[in-house]
Amino acid sequence: MLDDLSAQSVIANGEYGVLSMVNADGGGYGIPLNYAVAQNGDIYFHCAPQGHKLENLELDNRVTFTIVGTTKVIAEKFTTHYQSVVLFGTIESNLPEQERKDALWLIAKKYSPDYTNIAEKYINGSFHRTNILKLCVEHYSSKTKK
Repeated sequence: MLDDLSAQSVIANGEYGVLSMVNADGGGYGIPLNYAVAQNGDIYFHCAPQGHKLENLELDNRVTFTIVGTTKVIAEKFTTHYQSVVLFGTIESNLPEQERKDALWLIAKKYSPDYTNIAEKYINGSFHRTNILKLCVEHYSSKTKK
């Protein structure tokens, strides 16, 4: 298990995670997404305004979001060193316009920090066709192996 500071570091610095949910037919569905973390710990994702993921979430908004941090295969020992965090919570959609714009700024700052001067152009240009989802984290579990 990771200590809280290490787990928060994996969450904050992860490149992407896998959002897992229940499919409409009762099976599982997982999709890799990039994300950004708000100061209060909520996780934001951007996506298309419709699609399979959104259909699933309308039926059941309970999800997990798995982030894998540092990994290193130790071939001669048949093992892997790793860090991972699984977040448990619910997804909210239909967010207010300002919260959606703020979330897009968080994502732009995380993935394109050297281009924030032109981020507004991209945010405004795609805003009408971009949905934002918010993961309200209830708890998490973490693992590490060194």
